Amino acid sequence: MEGAIATEGQSPTPPAGLVRRLGPADEAALLTATKNDQGYALFITSNTLSYGLAGDDPRYWAYEQPAGNIAAVLMRAGQNGNLYARAGADPEPLIDLALGERLAFIMGEATTMARIEARAPERLQRVEHHHFADLPQPRFTTLPFPFPADAQVRRGHPNDVDALARLYFRSTGFETMTYFAVRNVMMSRLTHLRTHLAEMDGTVVAAAATTAETPVAAMIGGVWAAPAARGRGLSTAVVASLARELLREHRRPYLFYLEDNAPAARVYAKIGFRNIGGWRVVYFER
Repeated sequence: MEGAIATEGQSPTPPAGLVRRLGPADEAALLTATKNDQGYALFITSNTLSYGLAGDDPRYWAYEQPAGNIAAVLMRAGQNGNLYARAGADPEPLIDLALGERLAFIMGEATTMARIEARAPERLQRVEHHHFADLPQPRFTTLPFPFPADAQVRRGHPNDVDALARLYFRSTGFETMTYFAVRNVMMSRLTHLRTHLAEMDGTVVAAAATTAETPVAAMIGGVWAAPAARGRGLSTAVVASLARELLREHRRPYLFYLEDNAPAARVYAKIGFRNIGGWRVVYFER
């Protein structure tokens, strides 16, 4: 379709171009469009490499400029969305499409998400404002981080799934999920991505995982320590262990964290992460 039809208030005049659903024949063009931005496009690139473009979940739409180049991409995975726009590109036609999809939430670079907020303020449930950070190899702190001598930090394996499910059950981000749903998420991370954990007296007390990976980058998320184990350096230890492994594979680590989360800021700065921009998650009323 040419441009797009607004679904919430009147949108600005859409730029000339084409919005269309992507299919298997578009995979190379999509990866070309995202290859120079391995951070903000990381979820889209990772899912494209893992699942291709043939299925219905996730599914993708692109805004193509008149010359045929992909300027912006909308990915829908389940009830969630991710909108990416190349530098200088106008994502307005895909904002129209995203608002019409009735998503639970959409996430992406902060200025792009701000445009969604402005278009449909009456539909917003809440907006999370995050710092977006990366860890180039030269900034990685190679000194050992202090943590309890009786703690073991290691990469997780599938037989750790129940210990991890107990750690994350009813934690931030998993409040509404059943134990078995949390367990499924943990198994997916252990088998398709990776998790590093800290163990004390046979109990998993902290963990961090990748939530997206490509050959050159990875998103770190799910950083969590049991309340009774906090303040002992375990979150720093698991994130540093995970980042070290990624950097050895020449994958640059990325992550995002809430702007008012001072403890997380201290942990990530200690390891060497630097803030490079903003990231927002926009939740909609359902």
